[in-house]
Amino acid sequence: MTYRFGWNWVEAETMGIFAQCGFSYVETVVDIAFVPSQGEAAWALQKAQFREIEERFSLKPEVANGFLPGRLHICGGHPDTEELLDYGETACRRADEVGTQFIVFGSGGARQIPEGFDHARGMEQFVDFCRELVRRIADCKVVVLLENLQAKECNVVNLLAQEQEIVEAVDSPKLQMMADFYHMAAMEESPEAIVKAGRHLKHVHIADPNTRRWPGETDGDLSRYFQALRQIGYQGRISFECGWPKIKEVGSEAAKKTILESMGRVKQWLAD
Repeated sequence: MTYRFGWNWVEAETMGIFAQCGFSYVETVVDIAFVPSQGEAAWALQKAQFREIEERFSLKPEVANGFLPGRLHICGGHPDTEELLDYGETACRRADEVGTQFIVFGSGGARQIPEGFDHARGMEQFVDFCRELVRRIADCKVVVLLENLQAKECNVVNLLAQEQEIVEAVDSPKLQMMADFYHMAAMEESPEAIVKAGRHLKHVHIADPNTRRWPGETDGDLSRYFQALRQIGYQGRISFECGWPKIKEVGSEAAKKTILESMGRVKQWLAD
């Protein structure tokens, strides 16, 4: 099976260390990377930075997360639907320009159903938003992936099983699934949810289940989720969406040692 490893965005000056450790792509952040709320001049500067990073490190922003801003809301009595759809569409079209293949739709603040608002109605609003979003980006290459977020961070889509219900209801190749193993562990969700997701599962996030830092920092075990990935024949990207040692504080050699040890732990889980 083939897996490719990426990591959450860090400063450009430290990217070389991750590249040396075997990471082959960057998972960036929509607001920083694609500046959807800003004009073409700001976007041109960002594209130039991506070109520089690719030339220096042979790394591309193949995945982005943090899709929608938390100051705007999908659900509730006065949703910001049009502004969010415009923002999301701009992000997707700019993602296409730099070859980003997936945008992760976590955005707990944007999708949160307000306290006291009818939850069933809020879920209808969320699904309707997803339907309109995929209609608007039907001609884009990028695919939006729903992300499971634990209940203490968001009250919409806490489980892979809930992701799958929405993806199948929307029924579009532009809306698929990703699995965040940290949130799965926090919700004590069974690996069977990965098996059931099957072909809908396009991407994975990992972090130490105890600390949300690099996998292997503690004895937190993710092996059962990797077993489920193997069971469905998953071949794709795995992003280390986690905290790392601060390279400026520990030094590049110590940071590299930690990164390589973490990578080794993940590869062991994949091989066992």
